[in-house]
Amino acid sequence: MADIKGITIEIDGNTSKLSKAISDVNSELKSTQSTLRAVDKALKLDPSNVELLEKKQKLLEDAVSAASKKLDTEKEALAQLKSQDDGSEEMARKQKELEREITQTEAALTGYEAELRDTENTIDGVADVSDDAANASDDLGDAVEDAGDSAESAGGGWSATKQILVDLAESAIKMAIDGLKKLAGAVKDATIESAAYADEIMTMSTV
Repeated sequence: MADIKGITIEIDGNTSKLSKAISDVNSELKSTQSTLRAVDKALKLDPSNVELLEKKQKLLEDAVSAASKKLDTEKEALAQLKSQDDGSEEMARKQKELEREITQTEAALTGYEAELRDTENTIDGVADVSDDAANASDDLGDAVEDAGDSAESAGGGWSATKQILVDLAESAIKMAIDGLKKLAGAVKDATIESAAYADEIMTMSTV
């Protein structure tokens, strides 16, 4: 970033160094990424924790907003540089450096947006699993009632009814556990990949 530090731009009528204009955004992104890592560690232990998932969603929304602001600032700086182009090698070098930074910021923004979508999908998945478990519980209750009625009508003994209830309960529990296992695996994979990608991009794009 050494070449960019010497670039002066005008933002909202105020002239300032590009590095200063972006430094606050980078600090915000660093802080957000640090908190994200902590949340991701907690999610590895409890991947279906809705509170943690919603916190991660909010952090990613903040990261998307900050990265978008940084990208807009860099693009405005590039536009100003091009308008002041004097054909010198120094100006060409600064433009090329800034274009590279813009590419890195765009990649970081894309990463944050993808991770945000994954998190939103995970939250929806947790809700679906909860709904399935609730429905399974309701179905089990209905089946219990039907089995009891059937046993009573047929004059059957308690042992037959008990076996029906055990089979239904095992089926419902297995369904809920399978759903949670699939969700946990998906969350773990997405968390590892997105966190590593974001860390790499943040390292490259820090002023």
